[in-house]
Amino acid sequence: MNALKKLINILTSVYFSHEVRRMVLHMPSLNVNAVDYMGQNALQLAVANEHLEVTELLLGRVELSRVGDALLLAISKGYVRITEVLLGHRSFSDVQRLTASPAQVDMLDDFYAYDEDGTRFSHDMTPVILGLVVRALGQ
Repeated sequence: MNALKKLINILTSVYFSHEVRRMVLHMPSLNVNAVDYMGQNALQLAVANEHLEVTELLLGRVELSRVGDALLLAISKGYVRITEVLLGHRSFSDVQRLTASPAQVDMLDDFYAYDEDGTRFSHDMTPVILGLVVRALGQ
């Protein structure tokens, strides 16, 4: 099994593995932006499966993409700690990232997913608006 498939299998399981730590830290050539059959990269899978430790490890990778999608996912699921960790990422040094929707972000940027499936959220949804909606609904 190649390294990427192994990483995806671990991320979709419910248990954190020290193998993920080894792969992310010691395999600089590992493409953490490759997507699975559903179009999700390693960060999106880690957030979807509530893997805080893996999320933190992946955020250390310079070439990481789809941080915006991961943030929207964490907010929508009510994962407060993961949301906090994502907000600490260098991508958010520009505070406009929180108020700009995927439709407003430069299409050349890989902050949101722009593949054939697109992001799972409306292109008008911003992290701030989604947070307010989730809070208003009491989730």
